Amino acid sequence: CMRHPLSPEALKARLEAVAPLTLGAEVLSTMTVITDPDGNILYANPAAEKITGYAREEMYGKNPADLWGGHMSLDFYQDFWKTIKTEKKPFNGEMHNRRRDGTMYWQDIYVSPILEEDGEVRFFIAIEPDVTARKEREKFKEEFMGILSHQLKNPLTAVKWTIELLLERNGLRPEQKTALLDAYAGSKGMIDLIEDLLTLSRLGQKPAQNEELDVVQILKETIELTQHRHPN
Repeated sequence: CMRHPLSPEALKARLEAVAPLTLGAEVLSTMTVITDPDGNILYANPAAEKITGYAREEMYGKNPADLWGGHMSLDFYQDFWKTIKTEKKPFNGEMHNRRRDGTMYWQDIYVSPILEEDGEVRFFIAIEPDVTARKEREKFKEEFMGILSHQLKNPLTAVKWTIELLLERNGLRPEQKTALLDAYAGSKGMIDLIEDLLTLSRLGQKPAQNEELDVVQILKETIELTQHRHPN
């Protein structure tokens, strides 16, 4: 992160210069921060105080990395500064930050450079909604899908294979074969359901893939199962 502290005189002058940009931000429920080209904080709205735990007077003239930031990888920050200061383009990403009380939280961060007439950066405006609840939901979903995949699907697959071996044996009585087919259909149905849930969980993460299905074989299995369940 950038480290170019401001003198008290320079800070006062820049606070006055940034005042027109703060109109309306006071009533926003989303954390809003304005910095100079080196990342020194010139403005923070009340939502920023609520989210970070720092009073505005503590923030002014400081770099966010010295307060709540600095917990992402070096590559992240290099890409961040290259985008907003060198390329002078808006940046969007997720940051893991630390409140004053030590608790960690996640934020979406949207930073846009405000340019001078000569094209140089004058200020940065950052909009940073707290997305901790969303990240916790995503973590829960990942853990739940892991349970589905490993603790449920794998045992069911073993049961399915065992039933297939039993069905290949000769000498099964009709009622035994019917019971095995029922158990086979149940285990296969649960495996298919788990596969569907895992597929739904991956939507939007990677391109969907086409899969060839043997419709004739599926119909044969369905007819055979139905005949065994309902012989009349």
